[in-house]
Amino acid sequence: MKIHNFTKNIGFLFLFLILSSFTFAQNVTKKIDSLMTKSYERGLFNGNVLVAKKGKIIYQKSFGFSDETKKTPLTKNSILNFGSIAKEFNAVAIMILVERGQLNLDDPISKYNLDLPKWSEKVTTRHLINYSSGIPRIENGLIVPKNDEEAWKILKKTDTLLFEPEKDYRYDNGNVFLQRRIIEKITGMTFQDFVTKNIIKPLKMTNSVFDAKADYKNRTSCYDMDNKRCPEMEFISGWLWMDTNDMYKWLDAMDHNRLITRKSFETLLNNPYTKDHQGGSFGDYFGEEEL
Repeated sequence: MKIHNFTKNIGFLFLFLILSSFTFAQNVTKKIDSLMTKSYERGLFNGNVLVAKKGKIIYQKSFGFSDETKKTPLTKNSILNFGSIAKEFNAVAIMILVERGQLNLDDPISKYNLDLPKWSEKVTTRHLINYSSGIPRIENGLIVPKNDEEAWKILKKTDTLLFEPEKDYRYDNGNVFLQRRIIEKITGMTFQDFVTKNIIKPLKMTNSVFDAKADYKNRTSCYDMDNKRCPEMEFISGWLWMDTNDMYKWLDAMDHNRLITRKSFETLLNNPYTKDHQGGSFGDYFGEEEL
């Protein structure tokens, strides 16, 4: 059974399940509904649930509200900030370019004339997608760049790496930022436009938007357990907001190699530079358990 469980993100809990290769009892949806209803009633869950089996959605329901005012109920069309899950889209975009022969993972990123310091001559895209580049951090505790321009300034003014490429692992948004900029350099398109053309539209993800503003239709907002609005963070661009149906289309496409080959997918899953940490471009990887 495959379970992808995404919990509290930007203020409220969100659950998304994909189940396959499992014999369901006739009352399985009733059990799921009972579990989620009780969780919501007890104040443990606020979000959307989608359960699919073998490509067919068998259960879908919304629980709770889209913001702290509790005036707007969540619906299946509510779009959510998936946080770091959005990093998967630049990773897959990188592999699309690799498969098209437009990008070599082992070329130094200095090849793309990004006006970066000399360390760019020994950092490769493979290092970036595995968070083993050692590039300077663009975030420092609570201090984060408010936009792409500030992120560029931080990277360009820092002459030294945190560590030599391949010698360590640091999960850092600077790697993500440069992945997106490399995609733009190679394609001549914005990162958002490239992903829209090559991923979102082919998968018919009809309710997804980058960097959704506060007044965007069906947008959810962060609030905590005390029903207080969380501050909206200003940050680098390129974060995709989706509803549960579009998220399901994305995961299903990954499971069935609709965008990239299985070999490319495994490149993103497996980090060749660390034995202690299994995380790759798709985050931490856990082997499938037989239940």
